[in-house]
Amino acid sequence: MADLLEPPYAPLSPIPPLADCRRYRPGHAPHHIQVRLASASPSADWSPAVVMDFDGHRVTLAVDDELVGLRTHDAPRLAGLVRRHGSGVRWNRQHSTLHLPLPGGTRAVFSVQPAEEPATPCED
Repeated sequence: MADLLEPPYAPLSPIPPLADCRRYRPGHAPHHIQVRLASASPSADWSPAVVMDFDGHRVTLAVDDELVGLRTHDAPRLAGLVRRHGSGVRWNRQHSTLHLPLPGGTRAVFSVQPAEEPATPCED
């Protein structure tokens, strides 16, 4: 007899590619120096968070007792990685980065900006 409590497994959908953007501003492509500075920041600059929702390029995080809206080009990629690896992230407000731990001790890094700030185009 089949276990009726076991849900059918669906294949994982592919992770979307990185957004095609060469602008290094918050919400756009992360710059390697930005990532390095964030990685070297003191623990006071970091907030543990949980990704709660996605809506277009908007990401909603639960940080302490509040919901925080952020914007990133790569929200579809972040959504795919969250579905695959979990919703726990670390947010560095000082350097506008969101870090998602991945297997093997690596991490995916996303450049973010507050959702209430106006979006800037990828090209001037």
